[in-house]
Amino acid sequence: MTANVLRVKNSWRFTFSHATPHTSTAAALWEEIDAHTRELLTRAQREGLLAPYASLEWTGQVYYALMSP
Repeated sequence: MTANVLRVKNSWRFTFSHATPHTSTAAALWEEIDAHTRELLTRAQREGLLAPYASLEWTGQVYYALMSP
């Protein structure tokens, strides 16, 4: 999973470093990103890439930290 994070990091760099205004559109965008991230982590856990006892909330925070510039 880490290799995939590093592969997409450059393409998401703008998204994570761009200051988004507090609008309903920005909130909807982040809600969609979070939903996809939760889906990714849930699937990774189900397929045995993440330990069954791993906190997906914490793992998501680490994922976003790795994606940040």
